[in-house]
Amino acid sequence: MKKLNHPLILSDFDNTITTKKGEILPEVTKAINEYVAAGGIFCVITGRMLPAIMPRVKEIGLKGLVAAYQGSMIVNIATGEVLRENTMSIDECLYITEKLEGMGRKINYYADEKLYTDWQRGDEPLENYCRATATEPHCMEGGEKVSDFIRRTRLRARKIICLVSKEERDFFYAELMRTFGEEYDVTVSSSTLAELSPKSDNKGTALEYIASYYGIPISETVAVGDNLNDLPMIKKAGIGIAVKNAEPELVRAAKAVTISCDEGAVAKVIEDYGFAKD
Repeated sequence: MKKLNHPLILSDFDNTITTKKGEILPEVTKAINEYVAAGGIFCVITGRMLPAIMPRVKEIGLKGLVAAYQGSMIVNIATGEVLRENTMSIDECLYITEKLEGMGRKINYYADEKLYTDWQRGDEPLENYCRATATEPHCMEGGEKVSDFIRRTRLRARKIICLVSKEERDFFYAELMRTFGEEYDVTVSSSTLAELSPKSDNKGTALEYIASYYGIPISETVAVGDNLNDLPMIKKAGIGIAVKNAEPELVRAAKAVTISCDEGAVAKVIEDYGFAKD
């Protein structure tokens, strides 16, 4: 059996483990399972909601921990036990959604392990998002605003997302940083997603929790990702790695750059960093 080099690898999911088409290459699945069989711990840390990531990590064969909602929820895959979870308060949810509504933005609101939205079925941005993440949305009826939905249901969000065009993403991200950056974690997770979550909830704090849970020094961890929401864990890990298709800012922050997700990046990371060289 191969000897481990780094005992804990943490990875983003979309466009890191998966290809840009959302597929998991056979060589990636094989490499992950070989690493785990040798005693390594492989964890996914994703911005996806929990119901959208659980089937995919089970598809790989993982049974350990998974972090969803940028780290707002950490769950044992095999047992379903929730080890860590957080939400924003009702007042915070109202503050954020009313500000976004004032900007004329439609909102994806993640609460009670569901997606609630004021987009409607047939709206192209929503359909593209739901198709990519295999998510079934709960759309507001009768023109109800998300802020009114919050007052009516008192459901607290784990995170809040705006779907944006590729052309406006960077401008809108900067606007969100100016408006919310001091109080909340503001990030982007794809070319069309801008996200807000509690300040203490990001992929870096999720990495810290998982490393502590397994008793592994952070210096012995490896993290790999592709987008700006991966920055906290890339900076926190002992070795932070960007896939070749990553955002330029992530590439600059990483200690190393590997091949692209379409070429099997995670399998390459496991080969280069997971196992000791002979």
